[in-house]
Amino acid sequence: MNQKKLTYLLIFFCTCFLQQAFAKHIIGGEMTYKCLGNGDYEIEMRVYRDTLGDGALLDSPAAIAIYRCGTNLDCFNLDQGDQNILFGANLLFQTPVAINDLLCLEGDAPGVEEGLYRFKLSDYGISLNLSSDSYFIVYQRCCRNIGINNIRNAEDRGSTYYVEITPEAQQNCNSSPVFNNFPDLVICQNFEMQFDHSATDPDGDSLVYYFEKPLDGGGNDLSDARVNTCIGAIPIPPCPPIANRAPFFTELNYTSPTFGETFPLGRSTTDGINSTVTIDSMTGIISGIPNIAGLFVVSVAVEEYRDGVLLSTIRRDFQYTVGVCVRNIEARIVGDVEVGDRAYRSTICQQNNVVFEHASTPEYAVGEIRWEFDLDGQNFVSTMEEAIVTFPSTGIFEGTLIVNPGSRNCEDRATVTVNILPETIADFSFDYDECEPGFVSFVNESSTLSDGIQEINWDFSDGRVYNSDNVEYLFPTSGNLPVSLTVRDVNNCTSTVTNIVPYFPLSPEIFVAPSASLACAPASITFDNLDTLVSDQYDISWDFGDGGGSSDVSPTYTYETPGVYNVNLDIKNQFDCRTVLELPGLIEVTPSPIADFSFTPEELNVVDPTANFFDNSIAAIAWDWDFNGVGSSNETNPSFTFPDTGMQVIQLIVTHPNGCTDTTSQLIDIFPSGELFMPNAFTPNGDGQNDIFIPVALLFGSNDFSFTIWNRWGEQVFFSDNINTGWNGTKNNSGKNSPPGVYTYLIEFTDSRGATKLVKGYATLLR
Repeated sequence: MNQKKLTYLLIFFCTCFLQQAFAKHIIGGEMTYKCLGNGDYEIEMRVYRDTLGDGALLDSPAAIAIYRCGTNLDCFNLDQGDQNILFGANLLFQTPVAINDLLCLEGDAPGVEEGLYRFKLSDYGISLNLSSDSYFIVYQRCCRNIGINNIRNAEDRGSTYYVEITPEAQQNCNSSPVFNNFPDLVICQNFEMQFDHSATDPDGDSLVYYFEKPLDGGGNDLSDARVNTCIGAIPIPPCPPIANRAPFFTELNYTSPTFGETFPLGRSTTDGINSTVTIDSMTGIISGIPNIAGLFVVSVAVEEYRDGVLLSTIRRDFQYTVGVCVRNIEARIVGDVEVGDRAYRSTICQQNNVVFEHASTPEYAVGEIRWEFDLDGQNFVSTMEEAIVTFPSTGIFEGTLIVNPGSRNCEDRATVTVNILPETIADFSFDYDECEPGFVSFVNESSTLSDGIQEINWDFSDGRVYNSDNVEYLFPTSGNLPVSLTVRDVNNCTSTVTNIVPYFPLSPEIFVAPSASLACAPASITFDNLDTLVSDQYDISWDFGDGGGSSDVSPTYTYETPGVYNVNLDIKNQFDCRTVLELPGLIEVTPSPIADFSFTPEELNVVDPTANFFDNSIAAIAWDWDFNGVGSSNETNPSFTFPDTGMQVIQLIVTHPNGCTDTTSQLIDIFPSGELFMPNAFTPNGDGQNDIFIPVALLFGSNDFSFTIWNRWGEQVFFSDNINTGWNGTKNNSGKNSPPGVYTYLIEFTDSRGATKLVKGYATLLR
């Protein structure tokens, strides 16, 4: 980058950034990348700030630098002005972060805001060419919050967020892992905590997790000369990596011996050695019991391996608040009526096995669950999330939900009064004529152990309301039809029963409408059964009068032979009720002609495209010819000349004296290629008569032509790939004269249909 352009960018960034006061506000951040191909990458950076007090705003734009260094380019020799590229990334979104709802926390939780920066390098005209060195994409900012316990003078220390795109990552167009969740920034002192800090790799690579030291970046210098340097609050450009060290940037040391790289939240107070909070290297789960209250910086690194090769390392820097927690959890029971502070009432109809489920809040603070019920002097206890309680009888019972029983800080209780009501059972009977269509009689036979039934509701799936004890109902269709009855007793308990009514009536008279009564053979007739109640659930038997039949409701049948046919229909329902319909002489089928023709010649080509057609039909008095849509004729035996090559469809429709017709069609292939003719001798004596041995050809659409001639010793004396070039009797048409005698020729070509053709023969050379 030239000095003039760098100066302009420095002025641009400084004008934006110096409008913000120097303040302690950074509480975390991370940077990841996605390979888009062709040297383009999408970079995503998230920066988290404290919104309480006088915290500075998030940078917009954020100064981003790209450095290239590694095995071939020494990072150590770079300085702040040696960056490859400097540009400003705009702040896309500025969103409040929902702090985990710690009802047991004593005091106020911090206010946190997330700034999202996402950009493609191509948006800035940047393309990272494949390199044997790494690319470092860097952002730096000062300063961290005041009062952090595990780092000295944290308020004067900044942060570095970067990604390294290694040569291996470039070669594989690798994308970095992405963290799945953001940590609960507030946790309770002396309480068990667990957080899934895992990441997902889009390429399915292996991931390894570990704590590491957080990175410094910038400093607390606000002087005009240094504010944008490596010791200033706003490094522009961000400073380069450091050679021969990992993670390439300056690390912040933890305040030892209480805190360290593998125990950023401190050592155990019991042995002074073991870490109170650890991270699982395989799963990324952070767990343990923090025993020191305060503010703590934690840095998590994720290494990505493919086939044992390290492709990338991403880092997240964040600040934990370990607070003192007091009892403030609320026990809640799902689905029951709340009648007071943590007091519920449950009314249960017609059952003794009841499921109770809790919805206590906050979820993270819910540990052990305990249910206790007094069942007529018997104590029932369950430690399941859902308790299944079997009540011995009807009546009123008392129960208690205890959340975190025995916990000094976070135990809570809720009581529930359960009223088990008497049983009410819905039931009904029905009766009807099983043969003829008509009303079905329904009788309510429900029973109750309560003081009586208050409401009756029949459901026939027709959208209407039927509230009587007994109902007469006419079904519009047949079948196994569901009918439901719902009753409600004086306790407002309901019961519903659904029964299947097998309703298959038969009308004494059946009407059939054929699609045609007079038709030509072969005649396809549809017989429409007009009885709407008859379905395929009936036993149906059709007799079409020619030996054929069907079991369909409204079948379609084809008569092949002319004649007059009687049609009979026999229908039986599931109760052996039966209706028979006889229709004598219902269908008359008249004869049809048989269309047929032939033609000559059998093979046509572009040279001779005329065909002669000969009618071979039976019982025809009229002819209608169609020649592929380009010609027609009503003659008995017409001729036709085709104007084009290819497959031609010839259709003939003939008419019987009774008006019935028949149709047939055939294909004729008009070949585009013609013929090839070869002489058997030639005299190359220069008299202008028969001096050249050359094929006479009419080949249309042919290609890949090859013409060779061989003497009797197997020596090739002539070759040409041009059909218009012949042999003049000399070797390869330019050497000495070949002696008189018999020679073998071979012609090979591909015709217009893609077929390979071979022509072999003998040529006699005379001198």
